[in-house]
Amino acid sequence: MILITKFHPNSEESAAELRQRLLKAATAVPAEQGNLGYEVCELDGTPGTLYVVESWQTAADADRHVRLMTESGAIAGLTPLLAEPLHTTTLNELRKQP
Repeated sequence: MILITKFHPNSEESAAELRQRLLKAATAVPAEQGNLGYEVCELDGTPGTLYVVESWQTAADADRHVRLMTESGAIAGLTPLLAEPLHTTTLNELRKQP
């Protein structure tokens, strides 16, 4: 399962703070059960618009991570930095049939 979350900051200062927080998370999240990858990216041609691309072994692993981020206050702590609500796209990998 892949989660892609868009972070649209409300100012250049907020963008710098978001970068710092997301890169810090990028050092911790890979230790979570079921995490296959956690990448912080910036939209080409639109500095400051950030995306986090996460890969999880199962939907339960992804749900556990989202619950942890919500319950820890990490998501609420980002809200004042954002120009719009977080938007997460969930992708399910298609597997080739033998």
